[in-house]
Amino acid sequence: PNLAIDVSCGGLGLTELEMVKHLSSLVGWDWRKSYGVFTFGGKGTDLYAIKVALQRSCPEY
Repeated sequence: PNLAIDVSCGGLGLTELEMVKHLSSLVGWDWRKSYGVFTFGGKGTDLYAIKVALQRSCPEY
């Protein structure tokens, strides 16, 4: 599946949120104030940036 498209991997974002929540709780931080994004290298980071840019410039995309 293409990890840059929510249709095929929409659960991936929810998994990231749950992991941040869990890790925040482990170190004693308030998980409601914590946030983060897991990346899997340079290519993944670039794909996230492209996706955000597309959503901001073409919300209907």
